[in-house]
Amino acid sequence: SSLDFLFKFTDLAIQAGNKEAEVLSYYHTGATYKYLGDYERAMNYLLKGLSAGQAIHSWISESVSLKLIGQIYFETEDYLNSLNYNLQSLELMQKSGDKWGEAGCLDTIGFSYFKLKNLDSALEVCSQALSISKLVDDKKGQGNALCHLGNVYKELLDFNKAADYCRNSLAIRKEIGDKKGE
Repeated sequence: SSLDFLFKFTDLAIQAGNKEAEVLSYYHTGATYKYLGDYERAMNYLLKGLSAGQAIHSWISESVSLKLIGQIYFETEDYLNSLNYNLQSLELMQKSGDKWGEAGCLDTIGFSYFKLKNLDSALEVCSQALSISKLVDDKKGQGNALCHLGNVYKELLDFNKAADYCRNSLAIRKEIGDKKGE
């Protein structure tokens, strides 16, 4: 039923000539298809929204579309494309001063580097994500970055640091009730 409402929303936005609402409808339709596991349809709507967002110079629409496209690539293990789209989103987040969005992009970029076995870059970027997540008091972001840093240190065979980062991640996830993260 969510899709039915989103299709109606898109039609109404187009009829009203409300470009911002139209872009928003494409993003949410793409996000819905992503959560349904239909990545092809998700990408179609997200790319449509990205293009429409660029046409009206909406950095928010562009950045969130780029980030979600990057997330789909990450989930389908296409880490190079994930990096590409997240780096584009990161640039927009940094220009706008959106620290929360910046930290999220950095975390995905860092973990993409990890998956590509570029451990030095993974360590550097995940550390940046952690610092910014602390700055904006984003507990979920801190938990993610700590977990990813634990994975990097495990791969580097520094098991003490890996365990410390993972324990700290787990403590935060329990504190905020993040069952999936636990």
